[in-house]
Amino acid sequence: MAACIKSREIPIEKIHCTECEAEIERAIGALKGLRQVKADSKRGLVTVEYDLLEIGLKQIEEQLQKAGYNIGGGFYKLKSSLLRFTEENEKSNLASSSGECCSNPKFLDKK
Repeated sequence: MAACIKSREIPIEKIHCTECEAEIERAIGALKGLRQVKADSKRGLVTVEYDLLEIGLKQIEEQLQKAGYNIGGGFYKLKSSLLRFTEENEKSNLASSSGECCSNPKFLDKK
């Protein structure tokens, strides 16, 4: 099965310096399926690129929290919930051998 590459920006509270950036990159950089990670203390963001078939946003965020970093609040919490839901649906659709799912039902093709 081909890779399904996703790119996300995750806001992190209290990234102050380049040492924080390096610590974040070390904390999640070795996760299986993570292709790229770049922490930016000036913007307060961690940009990740990953293969959805190997890892999801949920696991990346959980690893950041285990490393002691708080994920940005407010709107991002809602956005994250929606992204997690759509990722699970997309992953399920990609794993389906028939290609039939809630967002691509075969009966719509038959007229």
